Amino acid sequence: MKRYIAPIAVLLALVLMLTGCSENLTPGGTASLEVSTLTPDTVVAEIGDRKITRAELISAYDSMISMYTYYGMEAPTEESEIAENRDAALNSLVSAQIMLYQADLMGLSELSQEDETAAQNEYAAELEDLYETFYTYAEDEGAEDPEARTLEMINEALTENGWDMTYDEYKVWLLSEIRNEKVLLELEEKIKGEVTLSDGDTLAQYDALVAQEAETYAQYPEDYLTNCENYEMFGGTPCAIVPEGYLRVKVIGMAPETEIDGETLEKESQMATLEGEYGKLVLKGEDPARQKQIAGEYQALSAEVAAAKEAFMTNTRTRAEEAMKKLKEGASFDDILVEYGDDTAYLTYETIGEKGRLLYTKGDDGWAKAIHDAVATLQPGEYSSILEDENTLFIVQLVGEETPGTKTFEELEESLRGAALEAAQEEAWLTQQDAWAADTSMVTYYPEHYQDVGLPVG
Repeated sequence: MKRYIAPIAVLLALVLMLTGCSENLTPGGTASLEVSTLTPDTVVAEIGDRKITRAELISAYDSMISMYTYYGMEAPTEESEIAENRDAALNSLVSAQIMLYQADLMGLSELSQEDETAAQNEYAAELEDLYETFYTYAEDEGAEDPEARTLEMINEALTENGWDMTYDEYKVWLLSEIRNEKVLLELEEKIKGEVTLSDGDTLAQYDALVAQEAETYAQYPEDYLTNCENYEMFGGTPCAIVPEGYLRVKVIGMAPETEIDGETLEKESQMATLEGEYGKLVLKGEDPARQKQIAGEYQALSAEVAAAKEAFMTNTRTRAEEAMKKLKEGASFDDILVEYGDDTAYLTYETIGEKGRLLYTKGDDGWAKAIHDAVATLQPGEYSSILEDENTLFIVQLVGEETPGTKTFEELEESLRGAALEAAQEEAWLTQQDAWAADTSMVTYYPEHYQDVGLPVG
């Protein structure tokens, strides 16, 4: 059954996604009520008019412990450890319900028709993925009735993961969770939407950014490449200072689709061993006969490795030659880059596709020496011949120089305002969550209803 846990664990882990600190929870101990008087529907905590039941807590705790054991961790056995984990599970449920309660107060509990449709689509896709995964297991098992066996295995996996519910009950829970996620997203957007920034905030951020980059790039100018490309790919804070020595290039890189065979790698290893032995003999002036023998063996291995590598590179070399032929016939470098190049960044990220990637001429930037050497001979718009480095072929085009200097506030104002607002919104959202978690007045705990959860029966 363990092999069936992983596909369902990701879905079941949703309930623990908001786990936080448990400082407001009553520590573990012995239940003050007879366990026999408690039922699955017994309330263990209330948040406004929202309730958390023993059944929900037991499922959350058992699922947490099941995942611990699945990933090789030991289940807690000491009463204090059990209480700590139980409180963490309860706190995750409480944290989610606190935010849903706040959404209730703000009138955000009802989904729009658009969000409801999206929730239903996500729900259907999740169930389809889950069902297909277990249906494949049923077929692999050779079940006479794969559909019946699929449902049986899903129910087994739910039990194995510590969830006291059937597949039908799980479907009800899953749709509720997906809807709740939509509500929480609306809540987050509302809190973030109340944040505003002044012009002074943006200018202050610009001044701080310039000061910080001036200090950093004075010592580590090569960091600009990573910082700038990260911004161009993923957004965030733009770069204010461009150090000297940067160019923009577009590189058509082509590598074999498979790895070179182990036999060739072993021969390369043998060559390295022979080199070491030969060098020692030459330095000591010993055993000329063995030196001659090593030279012969090395030459033979070298020829075999060269032939193997040439065969290994044949298809890639053909691709490169096709690409070069099309370029010489007048094809656009950008078109050939997309058609033949292995680097998808030019297609995925608009700015990199337009401007190219950065190359640093004054230090190590990760580009091959062959590319650096070729770029040094090119004028903007020109491209190189076919270059080779470590089983990869390249054709590089020089786009132009990255103009060094400090960008003005006006150039960066829009980007900075967006980055500053995003950071302020995230801070406001986290601060609000902390404030809700610290407000114990909205939560009522019933420790006598849950202090036995996780403890050995009897």
